[in-house]
Amino acid sequence: MLTKDKAKKRLLNINTLNTQHLSSVLALKQLAVEQKGTAYYHPKKQIIKNSLHSGFSLGLFTTTDRLEGFLTTLPQSCHTDLEALLPDFTHSAYISGLYVNLQYRQRGYANNMFQTLESLLANSTVDLCWTTIDPSNQASVNTFKKQGFKILSMIAAYETKLKRYLAYKYT
Repeated sequence: MLTKDKAKKRLLNINTLNTQHLSSVLALKQLAVEQKGTAYYHPKKQIIKNSLHSGFSLGLFTTTDRLEGFLTTLPQSCHTDLEALLPDFTHSAYISGLYVNLQYRQRGYANNMFQTLESLLANSTVDLCWTTIDPSNQASVNTFKKQGFKILSMIAAYETKLKRYLAYKYT
C-alpha cells in the first residue's frame, strides 16, 4: 500500500513547458476563468505563448502526459508600468499564471513548482520575481505568501483595471 507522500509524488511530474503545450495551457486558463467568474484576469493568447518560450514556465503532468497545472513566467514583463512600482532589481521574472486543477490541490504541487522555478532562476540573471494576485482569492494570496512573496500594494492592474495585489520576492 502506498503512503500518502508516495502517492503524492507518483501522481504528477513537473516539467518545463514549451509552445507545444499552448492549447493545454489555454484550456486550463479557460477552466480557471470559468471557476472564478468574469472578474478573473485572462491574459491574451500571445502573452501565454511568450511565457512558454521563457524556459521558466512549468507544468504538472500525469504519467500519461496530461497537463493538470502550470506556473507560467515571463523573463521580461509586458507590464513595464507595474515593474516601475517594484523595488530595485536588475532582471525580473513576471509570474503570469499559477493554476492547479481542483482534484490536485492541497497536495503541495504549487510549492513543488515554486521550488523548481527557484532552481531554474538560481542559474539565471533574474534577481526579482513578481506577480499580481486577486485579493479575493485567499488561497492564492496564502500560496504566494508561503513562498516568501511580499505584498507591496493594491493596484488597478491591466487594461481592465482589476484590483490586484502587487507582490514580489527577491530570488
